[in-house]
This record gives sequence, structure tokens and C-alpha cells, in this order.
Amino acid sequence: MSGRTAVRDRASAPGQVAGWVPHRRQGLLPHRSRRSTGWRGRGWSASLGLSLLVTAPLSGQEGLRPDLRPVRVLYDEGLHPVQGVAFADSLVLAVSGLDPFVHVFGPDGHVAWGKRGSGPAELRSPTQIRVRADSVFVLDLVPGAPAIGLFDLGGRNLNRILIRGSHIASRFGVGGNNLVVEVREFGRSSRWLMRMSFAGNLADTIAELVTAPMHRIQPAGGPGYSVVPPYRAMGRWTVTSAGELVIWNGSGEVLDVLDLRGESRRQIPLKLGSPIPVRDADREEWFATQIPSNLQGPGTDPLRLVRTEARKILTFPETFPLVMDLVDDAESGVWVRRSPSSAGEVWELQRPGRRCDAVTLAPGKRVLAFGLSYLAVWTRDPETDLERVELLDRDRAVRCRPDP
Repeated sequence: MSGRTAVRDRASAPGQVAGWVPHRRQGLLPHRSRRSTGWRGRGWSASLGLSLLVTAPLSGQEGLRPDLRPVRVLYDEGLHPVQGVAFADSLVLAVSGLDPFVHVFGPDGHVAWGKRGSGPAELRSPTQIRVRADSVFVLDLVPGAPAIGLFDLGGRNLNRILIRGSHIASRFGVGGNNLVVEVREFGRSSRWLMRMSFAGNLADTIAELVTAPMHRIQPAGGPGYSVVPPYRAMGRWTVTSAGELVIWNGSGEVLDVLDLRGESRRQIPLKLGSPIPVRDADREEWFATQIPSNLQGPGTDPLRLVRTEARKILTFPETFPLVMDLVDDAESGVWVRRSPSSAGEVWELQRPGRRCDAVTLAPGKRVLAFGLSYLAVWTRDPETDLERVELLDRDRAVRCRPDP
């Protein structure tokens, strides 16, 4: 069964592949990828009726540094909610929460594929997307049967890799011919990393990640609820394009670099700025996301008593953990996130022999991916309240110099 799906317009024009209809309600301005040769002299707006052309600063961007203002925007009515972004040469791929799930933006326009369903070429609850060479990997969190869908760039299904056992998968990475998946068992807070082949064979467990124990909140007359205490240091990891696993173990000022068999290779000393303080707005953001008021839909608040009790008994650290996330860089090095979006995400690039300025976003924005030409940033349009993906020019946003 084919996973390719048309976007809105289900008919194909003469000469088009069935299910490949350029959408006419999205915007992206051309930019020459450092690895692409097909962009010269071609403006995407020349052949598509785009509704959003970023030729001037967007509303809500006036206070940003010029190097952190978006230069291009991905926008489409079906791109909601935005789950993740990946780069592939001259293409930008985004996965959304609506069918069709995978959106591909390129010099020739925009197509989407990935129908909802339970077949081998279909998806049900995609949450992350990765690209290696010409292969697209999508994490599909099907209850009781999480899997990674493997496709080519055109949406043709190549395999569906089941994550077997009583596991809950939360994120994954791709290195060489292996997948690294973070999993935990239902009802347990411990997390570990599994290595799997593209064929779906479980190879082995690479490492167990440091995890803060769950805290049970039991208000009088209300339901019990378990949470990880606010902003606690936890093990963080990423897989680099070189096929290495980089882990922060929850303490210390070094990153451990391992091969995908779990053997230690070296360490990377962290060179980070000062600790970032936790503010009142960050505390409120934590309550809103970890003990949500709309858990069962608008107008309901089954966790109201839990939230009231949590405010009495939970304590917040004075500063955020040294590392809140790790993401591999498309060029070289590893990005370290220092703060959540409520405080304005701060990202610092760890690259041996280089000292790089931190990338600091406005509160509410989130980095989705670091590419060779762009940084993809999630945000919400201040006027329409719709989600969108902004692209920042990498050469302007990431400034590095030799480390003395």
C-alpha cells in the first residue's frame, strides 16, 4: 500500500505522479544549500501562488537581534501541530499531527505523504523525523506497538521497524546502519538506550540513562498523579552524523562519547556560560505542561487538586540543570540546550577548537533542528495563533571563532 498522499487537491495534473500535488497555501523563499546545486536562479514563488512571502520582518520579531530574525517561513494549513523537522540537502521535511503527516518543502514546491492507518506504509501517531542520505525515519508512537517507519524521500515505504517488548519509546537517533532508541517500560521511570538495525533486529542495550525518580502526588479527595520533580538533572544524549553516541550522565562538566556498541572513545569538556536562574514564569510553565488543566479536553480540569497539592510540596531548583538537551550539529559538534522555551531557549555549540556564541531565542520558541544552511525554529503566529516553522540563516545565527 502506498504511503503517498495528495494535499487537499486529490486530483493529479497531467505529468504529475498520482498523489503528488504541489500545495498552494504555504510559503518558503529560496536559499542555496551548501550541498545543493539545484537552487540557482530559481525562486519558489515563481511557480507557486504562495500566501506568505517573507520579504520583511514578521510581526512579533521587532525586538530580536537581526541575526535571529527569520529569513524564511514554512507555513501550511496542514502543518499543525508541528512535531519535528529534518533537513535533506535542498529539502526541508516536517512531520505534523494531521494526515498526511510528512510535508516536504523544496525548490519545486510542496508535497505531503504518509496516510493515517495501521498498514506497513501508514502512520498513526508520528512524533519525530530523521533523515540520513536518501532515507527518512519517522517515529510512530502507536500504543502498545511503537515503531519507526522507513521511507525514501518520495514517501515510498521501505520498512516498518517494530520496537518490540513492553517498551515506551520517546526519541531516537540514526547512526551508520543502526538506530538508537530511548525506551522505558510502562510504569517505570528508568530509561535506557537500545541499538537496532534497519532490519528491525534488536542488537543490544547500549546504556542506562540517569533518571530522576518519580514523585507521587496524592491530594485528599483527588486522584493520584506521578511526576518527575521540576527541572532535575537527567541523562541526555544524541547520535552524531559520524555515528557516535554522545551522553551527559546528569552531572559533571564533560560529555562522554561512545561508539554504538557502548564502548567509550573519549570525552568532550563542556565550555558553557553561567547557570541560568529559574524564574516565576518557568515555574508556571512547568505546572501548565506537567500537570495540565485540559488533560481531558477544554472545560475540564481533573488535576486541579493535584496541581494545588503540588504547589505546596514540590520544590524548584534555583538554576536549570547544566544540560537540558543534546542535539547533533549538521556540520560538526554537539548543541547543548541550557534552558526551556519559557525562559527563552539558550543553545551553546560544543565544537573542539572553536568557541561559539550562544543562540538565544525569544520566550515561547523552540529549536527543532540545526541544518547546514538553516536553524529550524517552532513558533506560533502572534496574530493568527497558528503554528509555523521559521528558518534562521545559519551563517548569521551561529558565530564561531578559534578557541584560544
